[in-house]
Order: sequence, then structure tokens, then C-alpha cells
Amino acid sequence: MPWFHRLKIAHSGSYPDSSLYRTFETRRMTETIPTRLARFKQPSTWLWIGSAALFLGKVIQSGVAGTAVVEFLGYESWMSGIVGRWMSWEAYAIQVYPKFSECAAGFWTIGYLVALAGMFLPRTWRWTIWMGAILLLLEAVMAMAGQFYWAASFLEKTLMFMAPILYLSSRYHLHGQWIRWVFVGRWAVGVVFVIHGLYALNIFPLPGYWIEMVSMATGISGEGAGIFLHGIGLLDIFSAVWVVLRPNEGRLVWYYLIGWGLLTALGRVLGFLTEGYFLDTLVNWGYETMIRLPHGLIPLALYLEISKD
Repeated sequence: MPWFHRLKIAHSGSYPDSSLYRTFETRRMTETIPTRLARFKQPSTWLWIGSAALFLGKVIQSGVAGTAVVEFLGYESWMSGIVGRWMSWEAYAIQVYPKFSECAAGFWTIGYLVALAGMFLPRTWRWTIWMGAILLLLEAVMAMAGQFYWAASFLEKTLMFMAPILYLSSRYHLHGQWIRWVFVGRWAVGVVFVIHGLYALNIFPLPGYWIEMVSMATGISGEGAGIFLHGIGLLDIFSAVWVVLRPNEGRLVWYYLIGWGLLTALGRVLGFLTEGYFLDTLVNWGYETMIRLPHGLIPLALYLEISKD
């Protein structure tokens, strides 16, 4: 505490006028270490960590790899119908697109930064988190451009744009009923793991870098990695259906969702880690880990809430 605040308290016996200051100072003086550690038993803590990591990862992604917004604005098949009313596609691509895409990328980056700041501010600033969730949703919609399985591309991002909403619902008890965020969260987890399971089973085209990532992380061959992913796909679908239909049973199912969700997030760094190039790996893949942490932390938050019963 600054010395002049200590002096004021000593003479007047009261805290400075700021209610925000009083709140944080009272919490600092009254909380013990066990009390602080107990926060990690609260679902909202893990939802906060997942949402904050997601916003930070999106900010870094905007600077390192760009956003889906920029790619969407450059897809002729999606944009030509809109642009063609005012100018030719060639004129748009040469004159308008470069500046337009920079402005859009800057807007999204600033939006994610504001949402990240809102995670650390009092509840009166929670509108910034809602704004961040809307930006995540819009980016998920725009990411469908150029995807053959566009619905799967959108649904696999459900946990990303739902993470801030689930945090707000859990932390501030929106609608006054915890069951609503748990119900929505279970379905969001189920949808994402089913979609990932269908990718792993090659029902939707299996991403090639999945095989490469598993092969580099485990040392098995590409063929062995494909067989491994087929087994994981079956487990993903089984676990997803289980937590939707019977969430209060099957502790091992929840452990699998939490463990595999976190492992796949960390796998972006661990799987592509090259000896002597650790910092380069972090720069290129670290944000991928951040934006996928909700895949493991949301099941963890759900499990903690359901276990209270």
C-alpha cells in the first residue's frame, strides 16, 4: 500500500474513497493461502483461464499467422457477389482488399485485446467479454470460407466462441440457474468431440498435420499414427455421447475428455518441437495451444460443477 494511503488510514481510520480499492485491499488482507488455493476448485476459475488464454492466443495469432477474417475477405467465390455490385473483382483485389483486410485485422486484434483486458476488470466491464465472444463467433463463421465440409469447420470451433459465454454464465450466474451453463457446456463439448472423432476416423478428411504431429510426438510411423487416431476417434465419439446423456456417471469418461483435450492443445507445441528451436516452435505453435486450452479446461470446469452433487 502506498505510504500516503497508510497515513490517511492511520489518521482517519478509513480506507480511501475508491470502492474498487477497498474491494481489492479487503480481499488482500482477509484471504489466506488455503482460501486462494480453494479458487481452483471453482469451475469459473478454469473457465477464466481458458477464456483469457484464448483471447491472448487470438491476439498473437493475428500478428503471426493472420486471421480467418483476412482470408474471408480474399475469397472470390464468397465476396465477388457483394463486390461486383460496385466494382470489378480485379479492382477490389488490387485497390481495396489490402487496406480493407488490414483494417479488419486491426479491428479484430483490438477487439480481442479489449476482451482480454475485460477478463481482469470488474463486472461492469463484462460487456467487453461479450464483444470478444461475438468476434470469435463471427471469425468461426468466416473460417467456413473455402472449406468443403463447412459445417464441420464451424462446429469444431464451438468451444472457442462458447468459452467466454460459459465463463460469464458460471461466474455471474446469468439467468440465476447454474444448470443452464452446464447443460449448454455439455452439448458444446459433445459437439466438438464428435466432430474431432469424425475427423480422426477419416469420415471427414483427416488433416495431414494430425498424423505428422502424432508421429513426431510418439515416434511411431505414419501408418501407426493413423491407426492410433482411428482408436481415438471412437473414444471421442463415445465420450461425447456419454457426457451428453449421462453426465453424472462415468468419472473415467470425464478424465479422458480433460486429459485428451489438454494433451491435444499442448501437442501443437510438443509434437512440432525441434531440438535447438524451442523459441521458434513457441512462436509458430504456442498460440495454437492457447486457443485450444478450452478443449480441456471446459470439461474440467463441467466435471467440478457436476461433482458438487
